[in-house]
Amino acid sequence: MSKNTTAHDTSAASLVPAVPPGGDVVSLMSRTLGAANRYLVALMAREGIVGIVPSHGDILMQLFAHDAMPMATLAEAIGKDPSTVTALVRKLADAGYVEKVPSARDRRVCEVRLTDAGRALAPAMERVSAELIATLTNGVAPDDLACVCRTMRAMHANLNTASGTACEASSEQ
Repeated sequence: MSKNTTAHDTSAASLVPAVPPGGDVVSLMSRTLGAANRYLVALMAREGIVGIVPSHGDILMQLFAHDAMPMATLAEAIGKDPSTVTALVRKLADAGYVEKVPSARDRRVCEVRLTDAGRALAPAMERVSAELIATLTNGVAPDDLACVCRTMRAMHANLNTASGTACEASSEQ
């Protein structure tokens, strides 16, 4: 038992699982993401990449792989709300890295396409990505890294399931 709980403690706090050694998992994930984003900003600055923040990285990496994608497909691919992707794409367009164009197949669909300036970012973004991953995983055994990935996927699925259930419950009220 922890120092703060006794055998007779029935408060809500006593029902919460003990905090694992090393701290709360949500706090640790948040701090790790914050540190990764700060490191990304420094790496991008070193590469001379301007007008881009870490949240643009997922969009650019998808476009490097596909050159052009419908907005809805892009939002789904990076797991972000379409309105968030619209705002991020607008900033990338303002910086000259992407353009929004009607789809050749369906004029009602808006596609995001890399510009020449956007395509020119690919080598630097690949270097940034490789260095981030190398730094993040330095000293982590491959089996441990595989376990972390499985755990993070399970946590993500748990939250998506819970979030969907919460949304359904609130819409029924």
